[in-house]
Amino acid sequence: MSSLASSPIPRTTLRVTVKAAAKQASLSLKSTATSPSSADVTTPSIVHVHARVLARPTEGEANAELLQRIAAQLKVPKRDVELTHGATSRNKTIVVTGIGPEAVMAQLSKE
Repeated sequence: MSSLASSPIPRTTLRVTVKAAAKQASLSLKSTATSPSSADVTTPSIVHVHARVLARPTEGEANAELLQRIAAQLKVPKRDVELTHGATSRNKTIVVTGIGPEAVMAQLSKE
């Protein structure tokens, strides 16, 4: 039996409003997270983000660019960034595993 307790993996939900086929790509923080109680780390917190991507919204190109940009900006592997809702909408829900809402807001505030 292991004496090490497994720690919960932090997850953050991003509510993203996307502008595809933009002239300049960007990710910016729209508002702060609504944090759950600090004891419940496994419940995702919500961070609202504005995104502009260069790709056109055809055949998933804009979604692929968005996920790649989010992974790069937050310094997490692309496999930890998942589009859960809104694949064909400009309003999307993306879950990022392995990073908490405070770190997400800090990384997005840098740009």
